[in-house]
Amino acid sequence: LQKNQTQISQIDWRDPTNLILQTELGRVHIGPYGQNFSKQLAALDRMRNLNAQMDIEEIAFIDLRNPDNPTLEILQATTTSVP
Repeated sequence: LQKNQTQISQIDWRDPTNLILQTELGRVHIGPYGQNFSKQLAALDRMRNLNAQMDIEEIAFIDLRNPDNPTLEILQATTTSVP
């Protein structure tokens, strides 16, 4: 983790089926900790410029369970009616 260029501020181990990292890009879902962890960190490192491509506030989380095919879960826009 220390060698990763993307800053990781928290690690949530509460759910053994889904390790969650809090990073400068937002929440990152890893899935169960295992042999793919180094590939997942490498994929996260490749995404470190994501904030230059889009507003990271719109991302609910980054899914790196499959590091060969990372996905972004985008927050749904909510509309409020103006009276």
